Amino acid sequence: AEGVTFEKHIASAAAILAAPDAQAEFGINAPTVKTNGESSGEAVLPDGYTELVFISKKIKADSLIYLSPLSATNNQTLYIDGKAAATQAGNGWFKVKIDQAQVGNIKFGWWIL
Repeated sequence: AEGVTFEKHIASAAAILAAPDAQAEFGINAPTVKTNGESSGEAVLPDGYTELVFISKKIKADSLIYLSPLSATNNQTLYIDGKAAATQAGNGWFKVKIDQAQVGNIKFGWWIL
């Protein structure tokens, strides 16, 4: 597409933190994905949880974040429940959420623009 540029490496491995570890490192009591600078990837909302937080230096105030379910969601809609832009002092974040906890993992793709 005209005027669109892509980074050479937009996806790579990210660190997945359990809720207790995320609480200790970021003050977030939810499973957390700490990206290594990538702009896209796949993630899993774990069985029994309603939210998954992403920590990334790529998030800007005007970033668009797209989600694409890759497994059954049991009629739950994945949505962005909040975000904060990265600053020079630290990473930004966004939160993926569903309204009710599900039995079974929900796999989805994500993309920060």
